Amino acid sequence: MSTYKIFNQATYNALPNLAAKAEYLLTCQISTKEAVNCKSVEFEPCLQAVVGELPLPIYCHGNENQTIQKAVYWLKTQALSKPQQQAQGV
Repeated sequence: MSTYKIFNQATYNALPNLAAKAEYLLTCQISTKEAVNCKSVEFEPCLQAVVGELPLPIYCHGNENQTIQKAVYWLKTQALSKPQQQAQGV
């Protein structure tokens, strides 16, 4: 069983770059919420990945596990990015 850190906005904001922020987010629990800005395909809900109250730019139709898996992959990709190439945080 995994244990996650509780997401803290102040800790997140204090991190110096996107890679560090992504690495921090990977230590927190990722969940989903119904997306507001996403058009639904048929009757499946459109979900957005979130960490705490922080929305991630990851959307998926109807499948919570797939949305979380996409978010983990995206965060791992961001965590491996070179910090000097990043201008903005997540």
